[in-house]
Amino acid sequence: MKHIYFWQRMVSPHMSPLAISLAEQGYKVNYIAEMTMSRHRIKTGWKINSLQNVNVIIANDSKNIESIISNSPKDSIHICQGLRGNGKVKIAQKFIRKLKRREWIILETIDDKFFFGFLKRLVYRVLSIYYHNKFEAILAIGHNTNRWLIERGFNQKKIFPFAYFLSKPKLDNPLTEKSKEFEFLFIGNLITRKKIDLLIRALSLMKDKKFHLKIVGNGPQYKYLKKLSNTLLMDKKLIWVGLVEFNKIPSILANADCLVLPSRHDGWGAVVSESLLSGTPAICSNSCGVSEIIFNNKYGRVFNANNIDSLFKELTSMFDFGKLNIQQRKDLKTWSECLSSEYGAKYFIEILNFVEDMKNQDKKPTPPWKQ
Repeated sequence: MKHIYFWQRMVSPHMSPLAISLAEQGYKVNYIAEMTMSRHRIKTGWKINSLQNVNVIIANDSKNIESIISNSPKDSIHICQGLRGNGKVKIAQKFIRKLKRREWIILETIDDKFFFGFLKRLVYRVLSIYYHNKFEAILAIGHNTNRWLIERGFNQKKIFPFAYFLSKPKLDNPLTEKSKEFEFLFIGNLITRKKIDLLIRALSLMKDKKFHLKIVGNGPQYKYLKKLSNTLLMDKKLIWVGLVEFNKIPSILANADCLVLPSRHDGWGAVVSESLLSGTPAICSNSCGVSEIIFNNKYGRVFNANNIDSLFKELTSMFDFGKLNIQQRKDLKTWSECLSSEYGAKYFIEILNFVEDMKNQDKKPTPPWKQ
């Protein structure tokens, strides 16, 4: 039985489904984190369900971390969050290398814009030299993350496009025809990086369209966004929902007509995956890692980040396309199962088999959203 260790900052609802599905495939899965959940995530409505058949360990002490690794089988696989920093994960990586265990890296899209982006490109170039033979694989989450890492000098054969693979949503109601006006939806923190103000400004240009915008979430930009929407969307309906529990999100998504994630940058953007799995199309910026999925789906739209004209064009395109009917929403849900943890586990196993016989393998496994 193969032993797999996930090393994360906290127990994430975006990573734990994959751990559960791998356990269901017969692997001995351990999920080690320095905390169950951060206060910030708890405030934003995140909730962790039971990780069935997964051994969850909270380890924030160096001795505990070293003990876990030293007691792990020699051929166990340790999947670490990120290449640098990341709290106690960095400590775990030192012991993984010291004790000569198998190390994998899981890495989101890197925000490399502006001056700090130049520094990041330089840092990762140095890391590519340092890490040359220290890990077996990088699971590269997000659009162009694999290309970006190759450009920094990482071994192309060790890099595999990856995603956050989620649990299939449990919807309170089956998909039904919508008779109400078109509903755009935003779900997330009301912070500058999410660019909700750009969304409000772009929607204000759709003066002749009948729609409403629903915003789910809270954050420091609430008052500013409220004032902005009152000024620009005077004759449009804007619904402020506030925070909701994590398990209620799928039903909210399923009853919308289009999710919009206008972020300046998101390493992934799991709410888009959740939207597609709920049968609801989505628009996101090309600076969101999840745009990798939208580029491969006929119902979604991708706009140029921070570009109001580009966002307006895609919002109008989605509105003019119209509400998806029941069959279209079912088709979208069926296609989106490639983002489920079951597909993720199967893809992970294909990557593992490739890595263990890399010398005799020429073609890397195909990501499920491209099959």
